[in-house]
Amino acid sequence: MTLNTTKLLLPNLLWQLIVACLLSIAAYDAYQSIFIVAACFAPVIIFSIIFRLLLNPVVKNKEANAKIFAYVLNLPSQVSRVAAYLWFVVALVYVAIYWEADKFYIIYGTLLIITAGSVSATFGFYTTEQQLRKSYIPELAENIDINSLDHSPVNIRFKLFILFSTSGLLPVVALMISASLGSSPSQLFYIGGAFLIIGIWQVFFISNSVNTPLVELSKAMNTVGKGELNIETPIRSLDEIGQLSDGFNTMTKNLVQAEFVKNTFGRYVTQQVMDEILQGNIKLGGQMRQATILFSDIRGFTSLSEKMDARDVVSILNDYLDMMVEVIIEQGGTIDKFIGDAIMATFGAPDSSKDDAIRAVHAAVNMQTKLTAWNKTRIAQGKFPLNTGIGIHSGPVVAGNIGSEKKMEYTVIGDTVNTASRIEQLTKNYESAILISEQTYKLLSDEFKVEALPPIEVKGKEIPLNLYRIIVDDS
Repeated sequence: MTLNTTKLLLPNLLWQLIVACLLSIAAYDAYQSIFIVAACFAPVIIFSIIFRLLLNPVVKNKEANAKIFAYVLNLPSQVSRVAAYLWFVVALVYVAIYWEADKFYIIYGTLLIITAGSVSATFGFYTTEQQLRKSYIPELAENIDINSLDHSPVNIRFKLFILFSTSGLLPVVALMISASLGSSPSQLFYIGGAFLIIGIWQVFFISNSVNTPLVELSKAMNTVGKGELNIETPIRSLDEIGQLSDGFNTMTKNLVQAEFVKNTFGRYVTQQVMDEILQGNIKLGGQMRQATILFSDIRGFTSLSEKMDARDVVSILNDYLDMMVEVIIEQGGTIDKFIGDAIMATFGAPDSSKDDAIRAVHAAVNMQTKLTAWNKTRIAQGKFPLNTGIGIHSGPVVAGNIGSEKKMEYTVIGDTVNTASRIEQLTKNYESAILISEQTYKLLSDEFKVEALPPIEVKGKEIPLNLYRIIVDDS
């Protein structure tokens, strides 16, 4: 971006003239007053030339870089020094011209010029800084890491000290010296009035430089408090407030990143597991829990997928799994894993309740209800329907993080899990959509329609399993 030198130069020139005019009122006589005002024009002209030379490197560079940014940040101090040097030269010229005059005349006039120089140097700093803060520094800060800059900012404590010196200490000293030199009451009144006006304007500049970024930061914090994290507050300086704004922006960026990681993480684990992990409650290892395990599998899907395009297979699976997962989560279940087209869900880990088995069977019934409705839509569209089998078993499991410190997975293991998987496979033999074990049946209420089945031997089990069929309307 380009720097508007006119906006930076005019306020500085204006303040040089205003300060000279204000203090010329307090001059000893008309000749001294005319000299102060006339002498002001020389520094103003020279100041304009030097000021443009200072800005020349910034104006020529269209692209932001760290070197130019550091140069811009130092401009207010450079401008202040230039103004102070020029007014010091004016004081020397004044002393040289009136060297033969009365000592009171010399001391009084020199005091006014030094005072004018001090105040105009201060205003040179604040006006330049204020103009740069409006747009140039915020735009540069967007593209540059301000912490990497070799720059020592003028801190707020020093600014307040300058405010005290030029609007409090300096006027008192000037009035004391003027009174000791025998100044008239009117001259003391004019000096006091001039400093009063100057002091008010200085307070305005400093309070504005502090208040504006704090108000912006306060509004940004209120916005973040409402949950809107994509917000930044402009960095208008590198003092304590600028560092606070930079820290706030870094905080919001980290919050956005953390929220993104959390949302992404939530796509791979369930909300319950994610909450337990974020709270530090889940560590490598496991604990015994009573849980109900649900297995669901699409019948014949492997042979169907061999005849389909891979993208169509993924599309169908995603639509199917999206429906089934929603039902399981609604009933408080935890998706343990997807095994191809199969779903393993847990009721009772990591959070358990007395009605885990009931919620698991409710989930199975609702899954079948949703699948029936979806199949009707698919058939109407000329597509083949999907049929699933669901097996449910209740018992003790080991729940926890399984794996290594570098990669782990929250899951449940044990004979209960294996048995639930075996029961799901048996749904093909009974041509039943939902089968539950006797252990699960004993935990149910009378709200379900249940049909007892003959005991059946299962591989890996010495004792035959007593199974029950859940009857679902329109299944």
